[in-house]
Amino acid sequence: MLVKSAATSADVVSASTTAAPTAHGPLYTSSFESYTSDSDVSGDGVWQTGVNYEPFLVISGSTGTSNSGPSAAYSGSYYAYCETNQPNNPAVGFDLQSMEFSGGIESITFYYNAYGAGIGTMYLQASSEGASWSTIWSKSGNLGQTWFA
Repeated sequence: MLVKSAATSADVVSASTTAAPTAHGPLYTSSFESYTSDSDVSGDGVWQTGVNYEPFLVISGSTGTSNSGPSAAYSGSYYAYCETNQPNNPAVGFDLQSMEFSGGIESITFYYNAYGAGIGTMYLQASSEGASWSTIWSKSGNLGQTWFA
């Protein structure tokens, strides 16, 4: 089972600094504190970005775009976000995808922030083979400067 977070037509959409998919085996807890590259966003091999769409960016502090995005990570110093103000808005998509969990995934916990006038839709999708994806959660619109679980 794979998990993917995707966003389209958003001003700024932020993924959490902590994502914890639980497989039928070990508990996987992952964060962006050990970012190494887009192919290993979390530094532990669990998350990668830019697989099928534009990559999320891993930063600390504010996004640098006024009136959008969080001012800091939910916890720790770093978070992943996608900046889709011009020229990326309205047609650019972004993705953040997990490694494949051989035993499936029982649950996933993550924190998100959706602040900005042009927020589009965030999706959490699952796939058993990485080709066809089913949306298991979505959220649209400007939710203010609050982190949600």
